[in-house]
Amino acid sequence: MSAIFWTRVWRHVRIEEFGRSYALGTSFQEFDVLGFRGDATPCPGWDPYICESNVVPNRARIGELMFYGRFWVRRKPFYFIVALLFPTAVVTFMGASAILIASGEAPNGIVLGGESPLSLVAGLMLTMVAMKFSYTESVPKLGYLTMLDTYIAVSFLFLTAAALLIVLLPEEMLQQLRAAAVFSGLCLLFNIVYAVIAYREFRIPVEQSPRFTFPEAKVAPE
Repeated sequence: MSAIFWTRVWRHVRIEEFGRSYALGTSFQEFDVLGFRGDATPCPGWDPYICESNVVPNRARIGELMFYGRFWVRRKPFYFIVALLFPTAVVTFMGASAILIASGEAPNGIVLGGESPLSLVAGLMLTMVAMKFSYTESVPKLGYLTMLDTYIAVSFLFLTAAALLIVLLPEEMLQQLRAAAVFSGLCLLFNIVYAVIAYREFRIPVEQSPRFTFPEAKVAPE
């Protein structure tokens, strides 16, 4: 979120000048904007928010300056990694076990003769749906897909692909294509790519120079 304030003289805001870039000289960590209260002490389950703030000239009103603050907030990720991401990854990788059984390559003969591969995949999909319901109750209701929603959806598609392979391809074809190994490799690749993207999104970028002016949408020179 962002908050914008105006002041007519420089002395109303403590600032430090770095070339053409202006930054606050004090820590702006407590605020109350339109009923949205921010405190220096973070709530449980949330990281302390970071405030990016700058003072820039207001080109619409000569002699006025504009101070704006951008507040970054994010949830602590450890709970979701342990309670959702890791179990979902394990359930998805178990789809390779169903493909092994369907291709007749399972080392354990008892499992090979007594387990239905399609029933195993169906059970895994039901487990993932139950995990999805438990996850949605622990986060606010949003009108868009989050990265966790995308992760669960792609994992569900992996299990759907495993079910289609089991139903449509004979044992010999599954063995020739090394379907279980390919399935496991694609799951691993997806988790690596997701981890990289999630880390990049988790990091909060630091603003080096003012990049917000009013009313002209011009970027300050570097």
